[in-house]
Amino acid sequence: MYKRANMATGHITLSPLDLNHACSTIEAKSSKLKDRLSKKLDKKFNVLKRKKGIPQLSNLDNDSIIFNYSHRVLTETEKSVLARGLRFCLPPKNVDKYEVKSSFELLFRDLKRHGPTLTVENEDRLKCQLKNISYNYIYSYDFSKQKHILSKEEWEALKDLRKDDSIIITKPDKGNGVVIVNKHDYLTKMKQLISDETKFKKLSENPTKSREQSLICYLRQLKRDHLIDDCTFQKVLPNGSTHGVLYGLPKVHKTGCPFRPIVSSTNTYNYNLASYLVSVLQPISTNCFSVKDSFSFAEWAKQYTHNGEFMCSFDVSSLFTNVPLDETIEICLDKLYALANPPRLPRLVLKNLLLFATKKSHFVFDELNSLGVIDYRLM
Repeated sequence: MYKRANMATGHITLSPLDLNHACSTIEAKSSKLKDRLSKKLDKKFNVLKRKKGIPQLSNLDNDSIIFNYSHRVLTETEKSVLARGLRFCLPPKNVDKYEVKSSFELLFRDLKRHGPTLTVENEDRLKCQLKNISYNYIYSYDFSKQKHILSKEEWEALKDLRKDDSIIITKPDKGNGVVIVNKHDYLTKMKQLISDETKFKKLSENPTKSREQSLICYLRQLKRDHLIDDCTFQKVLPNGSTHGVLYGLPKVHKTGCPFRPIVSSTNTYNYNLASYLVSVLQPISTNCFSVKDSFSFAEWAKQYTHNGEFMCSFDVSSLFTNVPLDETIEICLDKLYALANPPRLPRLVLKNLLLFATKKSHFVFDELNSLGVIDYRLM
């Protein structure tokens, strides 16, 4: 055994035997601390349960949670398991090692990209910690300890629902709950929404790769001209992009249960760019006629004194596809460059970036039936 101390830096070099002993001691103490805290939390939970009680799922009104617009007649067991909600976390039977590892790789990339700048030593330490967490999860996972969260009958009910290809189970457009619709009705209504050729156009090929390359070239040119710094370039730069995906959420509060079309743009070529432009547009996104959210509106309504006035709300049909985009971009640019602190980017550059993020977008719908790639035909 040996120790070597560096008095100048205060660092001590341990022998492999001493290092192993230190690691074992730390692990044993951390395990004891974890057990002690776990017992303490269990005790607090039991006290809370005795005083307040825990509401049981059987006390919930399943019919107020589940909206069944399909031909399928649900059993009581199916209603019971669906009433837990779509966010109820079911344990996987087997852990996908590659998926877990890739998730941690993406986490490391995002931490490195958006987090504070790390030294080489701290970056290596972060890699080791994330690697240890991922391997601990992969090799310690035991499905037999997790499956008891549902009864055998509920597991069978879930399997039966999953095998039924004639229905779609989703969430409502507003609020919480579970909606069941016939797949044929869903596809018919969604295809009607995108059949308007004045708003959408079917493409003969997928433009994701060409549009990604076009944006990359433009961003590199801006970096060479010193119009954006390296940090902004890395945040906006697309990599391994995919197309958007269109889906619909049922409006259960309206007659006929129409669908609200939503395009999932995660990992599209202009997703990072759109996230960056949010901060650029933020100074003009609020005014005296807007509220932050419904809670802010409720607080304002409580304090507002009305004199026999009436309040009404207006609903716009297909709001986003009816926005005059070119005119809207010009209005945004006029307001931004009229500020005391306008954006550092030249007006023409910012306009081109806004066009990349809005007009040059595409998506797919019902990919299994080869409906093809759809392009926005915005005004």
